[in-house]
Amino acid sequence: MKAILSCANTRHFIAFASGMMRLVQRQRVEKYRSHSQLSYIILCRRPTRGDIWLLYETGGAFCLLFLLRTVAQENLRTALQYVVVFMTTQVFALCFTAVVYRASPFHPLAKFPGPFLNKITSLKIALTVASGRRYSIIEKLHKKYGPFLRTGPNTISINLHQAVGPIYASSSAWNKSAAYSLGQLPGAGLFFIRDREAHNFRKRHYWAGAFTSNALSDNYFMLNCRTNFLLDALARRSQGLRGVVDVSTALQHWSHDVTGEFIFGDAYSKNLLRDGDRRGEVAVAIFEMEVFEVLGEVPSLFDVLWYLPLTRIFRAMDVSAERLLALRRSQASQKRNLAYYLLKGGGNSIPSLSDVDLRQETIVAVQAGTNGISTALTFALYYLTRNPKKCEILRDELQLAFPDADPDGSLDPQILGTLPYLNAVVEESLRLGAPLGSFPRVTGKGGAMIAGTYIPEGTIVGVPAWAQNVSEDNFSPSPTSFLPERWLRNEDTPDMCTRSSAMMTFSHGPFGCIGKPLAYQEMRIVISKIVLAYSFSFPVEFNTEIFEDGVRNLRATSFSMPLLLELDRLR
Repeated sequence: MKAILSCANTRHFIAFASGMMRLVQRQRVEKYRSHSQLSYIILCRRPTRGDIWLLYETGGAFCLLFLLRTVAQENLRTALQYVVVFMTTQVFALCFTAVVYRASPFHPLAKFPGPFLNKITSLKIALTVASGRRYSIIEKLHKKYGPFLRTGPNTISINLHQAVGPIYASSSAWNKSAAYSLGQLPGAGLFFIRDREAHNFRKRHYWAGAFTSNALSDNYFMLNCRTNFLLDALARRSQGLRGVVDVSTALQHWSHDVTGEFIFGDAYSKNLLRDGDRRGEVAVAIFEMEVFEVLGEVPSLFDVLWYLPLTRIFRAMDVSAERLLALRRSQASQKRNLAYYLLKGGGNSIPSLSDVDLRQETIVAVQAGTNGISTALTFALYYLTRNPKKCEILRDELQLAFPDADPDGSLDPQILGTLPYLNAVVEESLRLGAPLGSFPRVTGKGGAMIAGTYIPEGTIVGVPAWAQNVSEDNFSPSPTSFLPERWLRNEDTPDMCTRSSAMMTFSHGPFGCIGKPLAYQEMRIVISKIVLAYSFSFPVEFNTEIFEDGVRNLRATSFSMPLLLELDRLR
C-alpha cells in the first residue's frame, strides 16, 4: 500500500517539477498534454472552470478509493484515510506551487508592483470588492505603487488616461474578461456578452432602436409623468412638520418605475412611488448585482458556488421578467418601448432572440437603468444641498428659461439640453456620483503596449473608473470637489483642467453604455423639476461625513445612511 501511495505522489511531484522547468524556459505557462495537467489547472493564468476541476478532483478521489478497496484490499476506514491524506497533500502541493510561481520573477506579470496577497490569489481582490470600498482602495493603492498596479495573479489595473483609448474606446477595443460570465446561467444579456463583435451585433440589431432621438422623444411623455409622480411622492413622504424625506429611497423607486415602463410599456403597471416596494424588488436587484460583482473576481469559484442555494438570487428576477414579457406579447402593442425592439429583432434576415435571451435582456435593462441613475441623482441633490449658492445659480437659470412653468407641467427637453449650468451640474454629478471599480478586459493575441509598457497576452486589464474620475491629471483643481464650473468654457475658468474623455461613468467605445442619452435626459428633467419645485436643506440629524463614509459600491451603489432632506414647496 505504501508503495502504491509513494508511487502516486512521486509521479505527481514529477509533473510539478516538469511544469516548473518549462516555466523557467519559456517564462509563461503552456497547456500540457501530459500527465501534468493538474499543474496546468492551478498554474495557468487562464484556469479551467471551477466545477470541472472539482469534478476531476472528486472523480480522482473515488477512483483512488476504488483501487485501494479492490486492488490493495484495504478496509474502508484505512482506504478513506489514505484518500484524505493523498488529496490533502495534492491540493497543498498545487496551492504551494501556484503561490511560488505567481510570486516568482518568472511570472509574466512579475514586473508589475502590487500587494503580495493580490499577486498570489484572486480571493484578496474579491474581499476588497465585498467591502464595497474597492473604488477608494484601488485609488489609494495606485498612489502608493504607481499607474500600473497588479491587483490579482493575472490582473493589472492601469490608472492612466492613455489606456482608455486602446482598451475601451477604439473600434478594436478588447473583449470582456470572464468576470462577465454569469456562472452557468442560460442565455446572455447584452451586458454579459464578452466578445466585441457579438456584443455589437446584439446592440445594433436589438437595442439601438430604443435609444434613437425619435424613440427617446416618444418616451418623454412617460418620463415626465413618472417624474411628476416623484414630486407627489416626495410631498407624501414628508415626515412631521419639518418635511424630512428619504430622497435616496424615493429615487430608487422612481428609477424602477421609469425603467419598467421604458422596457415593457403598458405591461408594467407597478407604481413603487405610490405603493412602496412591498416585494423588495429594489433590494433583490441590488443584491443580485453585488453577488455577481464579488464572484466575478473569482470565476472558478463562481462555477462551483453556482450549484449552491446562494446563487438562486440570479433566478429571482426571472419570474417577473417572464410574466411581463408574456403580457407585453399578448398586448401586441406597437408602442416603441425596448421590449418592442427586442421582440421585433433587426429584420427578416436577423434571427429572433430566444425566450431565454429575451428574459436575460430585460433583466439586464432593469439592472442597468435603475441603480446607476438613482445613485447619480442622489449625489446631485446631495452636492446641491451642500452647495446652496450653486443650487441658487441653477434655480435662477431654470426660472429664466421657464418663467411661467409649473414644475408639474412639461419642461421642453430641447431647452433643458441647452442650459449650460444645468448640464454642468449633470456632468459633475455623473463624475462624482459613480464610485465604480473597473471594466475588466482581456489583452488580445500577441499582447499590447500601453504607455510604453508591454502587457502580456491573456492578461486581465482594467482602468479604475473612480480613480480616473477624481484624478488631478484629468480634473483639476480640487478633483474631489463639486465644481460644475469646471465644465463651463469661459474666462472665469481658464486654469481648470476638464478632460471629459477620461470620465469612465458610462465606459467608452463598443462596450460603452447604450443608455447614456436616456440617462442624461433623466438627469436633466429630475434635477430641474425638483429644484424648481422645492428648496431643500439637510435636517439637523443628518451627518454628511457619515453619509459619505457609508457609500458602498459592488457594481450597485448603496448608502448606509439614506439621503435625508428637508423640503419646502416653492411652486
